[in-house]
Amino acid sequence: WIRPPTPADTELHVRVRHRGPLVPCTLEKGDGSAVGLALTAPGRAAAPGQSAVIYQGDEVLGGGIVERCAAAA
Repeated sequence: WIRPPTPADTELHVRVRHRGPLVPCTLEKGDGSAVGLALTAPGRAAAPGQSAVIYQGDEVLGGGIVERCAAAA
């Protein structure tokens, strides 16, 4: 994290891949320093090992490496 998002229900976006689109998402609790992201709109082409950058508006909040991807139920 560069700066954690506030408040918890703030609209966030994630970008996976250098030129990928910003996709709306919400944060989910993770284990330890891990964070889960739930996409609230369809996203594509995310894969383990890729970088993910989390935004709040135009501000970069932080990022990390994708560990796993799960399909929506």
